[in-house]
Amino acid sequence: MFASKKFWTSLARVFGFCAITIWFGHFYFWYSYFDAGPREPDYASGHVIPLNNHGSVHYLTASQDQNITRMEFAAFLLFAVGFLIQELIVRPPKPKPWENR
Repeated sequence: MFASKKFWTSLARVFGFCAITIWFGHFYFWYSYFDAGPREPDYASGHVIPLNNHGSVHYLTASQDQNITRMEFAAFLLFAVGFLIQELIVRPPKPKPWENR
């Protein structure tokens, strides 16, 4: 089962689809947090981390900033894993002419 190229191709596509889905979700939360955040830092509520969108700054809480950062990291990681599966397992590198002995 794990030796099948069809399995690895499907797995790489699933990782890629999950990466794209999480990336779009990241933008959804980014804009939601941006629209809901105050324009001035509010230390009482914890809105102290700046989120800059082309010069317009709104402030986030630490947990909101962590959520956005984790989603960015997860999307990048899933994309990288899918890419590596595709390049190393599904389409392994061809040997160089001097390696054909």
